[in-house]
Amino acid sequence: MTTAVTRLKGLVDATKAAFIQRDELVDYLAYSTVAATNLLVISPPGAAKSAVIGDYIAQLGGQHSFFGLTKGSTLETVLGPMSLKAIKEDDQFCYHIAGIALDCDVIMIDEVFRATG
Repeated sequence: MTTAVTRLKGLVDATKAAFIQRDELVDYLAYSTVAATNLLVISPPGAAKSAVIGDYIAQLGGQHSFFGLTKGSTLETVLGPMSLKAIKEDDQFCYHIAGIALDCDVIMIDEVFRATG
């Protein structure tokens, strides 16, 4: 096996060992990692989604951000502050993304349904 495959298998095995009855979620996380695609996880509250994903991301490495949305959440919460200079000088809507979600490899947005009215 290649180094990447061995590392991913170790990551999956370690995450599965840390969480009881969450093997399916860990497998889906691995699939989305390999496919470099998004993963939408919907389950009842208290199903340890955040804990499993957080552990997986921590072991995976790279830049990551977690956002818990509320009814008061705005675009700036996830995208970062808007550049007033770009609006004034270039008539463009731009965001400062350094250190914010769009500057990360992995983003977890939690409590999406709490953010809706």
